[in-house]
Amino acid sequence: MKLELISLEDNEAKISVKGESHTLLNLLREFIWKQKPESATYKVDHPYLSDPELIVNAKNPLKVLDDSAQDIVDQVKELEKEFSRVLKK
Repeated sequence: MKLELISLEDNEAKISVKGESHTLLNLLREFIWKQKPESATYKVDHPYLSDPELIVNAKNPLKVLDDSAQDIVDQVKELEKEFSRVLKK
C-alpha cells in the first residue's frame, strides 16, 4: 500500500490509496466516521485503471485520518490478544 496526498484544502483531504481495494477503504471509512467528520467517503473510478481515492471533510482531516488509523491498529492488537488467548486453550 502506498498513500499519496492529492490535495489538502480548508477542511478537506483527498488521499490516493494505491494497491488497495474496497476491503481496506470500507474499514478506514468506518473508523473515520467514529471521529464524527463532516463527511468521509471514497471512490474507485475503475478497479484496474485507477487508484482508490479517500476523501475526508473535517476541521482537521489529517488528524482524523491519523486517529482513525491508530484506532484500527489498537483493534487489531486486541484481536491478536484474543486469538492468542483462545488458541492457547
